[in-house]
This record gives sequence, structure tokens and C-alpha cells, in this order.
Amino acid sequence: MSEVVRNRQNQRSQLRQIQQEQAERKRELAAQQREEMQNLKSFYADQSKQMENENAAAIVSINDEADQVSDANYTYSKSGKIAKPEVIQQNYETQETDEFYKIQDRGSQMSEGSDGYTIEAYSPEYEKDQVRVTVQNNKAVVSGNRKFQDSIQDEAKKTSTNNYQTFREEFQFGSPVASDSMTQERTGDYIRVFVPKLAGMNFSEDE
Repeated sequence: MSEVVRNRQNQRSQLRQIQQEQAERKRELAAQQREEMQNLKSFYADQSKQMENENAAAIVSINDEADQVSDANYTYSKSGKIAKPEVIQQNYETQETDEFYKIQDRGSQMSEGSDGYTIEAYSPEYEKDQVRVTVQNNKAVVSGNRKFQDSIQDEAKKTSTNNYQTFREEFQFGSPVASDSMTQERTGDYIRVFVPKLAGMNFSEDE
């Protein structure tokens, strides 16, 4: 058997191994996504129930204290007691300027070297368990989620917020990589992942 034939057989064997690994990673990712969706459904179900309870309690509280509220901020019309126009605040931002509707760049970056690729993903200490870096389909994927809930209450008003955000960043590799040999370390507020190139491989090569 010639050296060329042996090299081609080795390359095909490596390619089959990579394809098997990618299939396994796809199955793992699908399982993770199903779990995340279930967790998300449970989270919103719990929050919806909590908000219903809080709304019911707020209505009772408002009814109990309505007669004690000063009339300074109210006027009267044929329909009854209403807030004065200057009290009603409607200075909400438009959707174009509201930060909630904007895609935020988390600052993740990828650089290429002669022997592999380095991905630096932003992951501060308080979010280190919510950020993942995976390699699939010849690309690196940085994904995770953020959630926050809090409430503020004074004598007349209670304000609560519940925010849940998912994020996903993708970086395409220009050369085949050995995903099973990638390494990961933490540097400050970043996760640094190194993915070595798979020498001698070319995905576009005809079998």
C-alpha cells in the first residue's frame, strides 16, 4: 500500500471520528436545550403564580388604604376620582432607544494562531456557572443565560421585576479542529478556550 493511500485512509478515519463526535455533541446539545426549556417554563410558571399572589395582596392593600390617601394628587370628574394629568407619567422610551430591545455584545473574541484558535468569552465571577463554550459543526459557540429578580416596597407602592435573558455567540473556524483536545482556563473575567487545529485535514477533500 502506497503512502498516499495510507494517508487518505487515515484522513477518512479521522473525519469519521470527527463526524461521530459532532453527532454526539448534537445529541448532548439537544438534551441541554430541552432541559433549559423545561427550566424556563418552570421559572415563568413560578413567577406567574408569585405575581398573581402579589397582585391580589396589592389590591387588598389599596382598597384598605384608599380612604387614607391624600387628595393632593387627585381631582374629580363626573366619572369619579382620577389622578391629575401632571401626576400621570408617560415618558417611556421608544422601542428604538430602549436597551431591553437591543442586542448587546458581551465582548467575546476569537483569534487564530498557527496551531489553533483561542476564544475568550466574557464571564464574570458571579456568572461563571451560566456561561458555556462548546465546539460543534466546525464552529465555537458561547452560550448561557442571565436572570434577575428583585422588588422594592414603600408605604404606597411595591415594584418588582423579573428578567431572564439568554445569549449565544458563534465563531466559525477556517480550518478543521480537534475539539476533543481543547483546553479551558479562567483569566480574570474571561474564560479562555484553546482549540487546536487538526493537522493534515481538509473537509472539502473528495473521498
